[in-house]
Amino acid sequence: MVKLDWGCSIRSSQMMFAHVLQRLRKKQVFNKLSLSQIDDSSDEIREQIRTETLKLFLDMKKAPMSIQKVCKAGHRYEA
Repeated sequence: MVKLDWGCSIRSSQMMFAHVLQRLRKKQVFNKLSLSQIDDSSDEIREQIRTETLKLFLDMKKAPMSIQKVCKAGHRYEA
């Protein structure tokens, strides 16, 4: 089997996973806040969650969900 053209599939998977993480995190945060707190700071909270999530996927060896780590994990399972 030739391992060619997997980059787009991996990136798409990363984007879907990041989207799910953001939604879950927003739900956790907003469930803890009162309605007035959400109205006052919702944009800042969303941006903070977005930034925190994106850091997980940076193309750096330290980022837990970087493309390098995803490929390395797949390599372990010969995927």
